[in-house]
Formats: sequence, structure tokens, C-alpha cells
Amino acid sequence: MDKVGDLLIRIKNGYLASRKEVAADYSKLGLAICELLKKEQFIDGYQAEGRQIKVTLKYSNRQPALTDVKECPNPEGGCTAAAATCLMFMRA
Repeated sequence: MDKVGDLLIRIKNGYLASRKEVAADYSKLGLAICELLKKEQFIDGYQAEGRQIKVTLKYSNRQPALTDVKECPNPEGGCTAAAATCLMFMRA
């Protein structure tokens, strides 16, 4: 599994298990995604520690800020090695 997919699944599973924090392998793209998730208020924060990214999950009245992550098909219909992946994040 790729590092980005692993990061997103760990965050989703962390919310499902009501965890306060999750850790995933470090990558620059993972950091950029965490910054976007923080900006959009899906997570409380993140921190790069060595070869890991620690993500602090966000809850409001015990409800997770993120309930699901789905990968959208390529809007142009085809599937190529260079195709960008579209992600959808769902709020509670």
C-alpha cells in the first residue's frame, strides 16, 4: 500500500476506534495532506517525529470530525499511471 493511502486509512480507523492520536510513515506528501486536513478542520494537528507523522484527531461532542474517506474515479474516465487521485472526505 502507498504511504498516502496508509495515512488516510490510519486516520479513518483512528476515528472509528475513538483514538486521540495515530501515527503513520513520514512522507512530504503526507505532511501536505495533513496540512490540508488541519486547514479544513478534519484534524486538530500533526507533527513530524523522525520517520513518522503523528496526527492528533479532532472530535466535537464525541463525534469525529471525519467519518469516511473515499477515492473518486479519475474524472476523465481513464486510468493511467500518471492519473491524479481525487479524494473525498466526509464530515459527521
